[in-house]
Amino acid sequence: MGLSVVIPTHDRATLLDGAIRSVLASPLVLSRRDVIVVDDQSEDETPEVARALGVRYVRIVAGGPSGARNAGLRLAEAEYIAFLDDDDAWLPTNMALQLAALQRTPAAAFAFGRVQRTNFELQPFGEPIPAAVLPSGNVLEFVYHFDLQLGAILFRRSALLDVGGFDDALRFNEDSDLLVRLAAKYPAVGVDVVGSLFRQRVPNLRDSSLRWPSHRDRLAAQRKWQKAGIRIPLRVRLDSDLKYRGMTSYFFCEDARLALTVGRKTEAAEALLRGLRLSPLHCLFGHRRLWSILPLFFGGQ
Repeated sequence: MGLSVVIPTHDRATLLDGAIRSVLASPLVLSRRDVIVVDDQSEDETPEVARALGVRYVRIVAGGPSGARNAGLRLAEAEYIAFLDDDDAWLPTNMALQLAALQRTPAAAFAFGRVQRTNFELQPFGEPIPAAVLPSGNVLEFVYHFDLQLGAILFRRSALLDVGGFDDALRFNEDSDLLVRLAAKYPAVGVDVVGSLFRQRVPNLRDSSLRWPSHRDRLAAQRKWQKAGIRIPLRVRLDSDLKYRGMTSYFFCEDARLALTVGRKTEAAEALLRGLRLSPLHCLFGHRRLWSILPLFFGGQ
């Protein structure tokens, strides 16, 4: 039994080629028609790459990550659906155990494994994530606390359609939002397999400009869950929030350093203020980066 794979993309023709080829190498992909590339207004050679490899190609206008994935979901024909970011890659056996798990557990909405972080050249580093034991059954608390990567998750199409797919109102954190909504309604299965390679991008000024909107979308998703009656135990929320605020405030400090290296002191100050607003304790006492960059505001680089 095959599956459909949706690959949303925007101006990453070179990386997209590798992502598509990694999926086509899987014996679970029975037809190139089952690989759906959704192009969100690319201005590079993305159409030529997709068509040269014989996969389905559709172009949308300003759909964002949620809109692109939903467009692919509407075109998908298989019972099981996977999503892959255009800068990541499947490992050869990806989705085999996930598919078997879903076939054994007809009530489950999705089956998930781990991903291996890599640098830009797809050279692995660190341990596969998430490192914790992957649970099965009611996984709501787990998916709330851990950032699962879509590249190692296989979904049941009927469950995706039942919850309305990805939330088009969210440009960021749309994957976490989907998993929480699914896990609140259905069981899921964790399988101990490393399914895909996940390019871990280094901090850069483009991502820096997106960090605060991402934070706002995270808060919007949490408000939506509360309104929908999705209840997360207080201890889980506090633990998850502490981890998130520590990590994100660190990145705001790193954003400030990057802005200062190119003389953008206003942007640097804004990043630092946002980091302090998010978690003053982490910024002041947990991140040594803050104290190393403060002199750059007054003494130059």
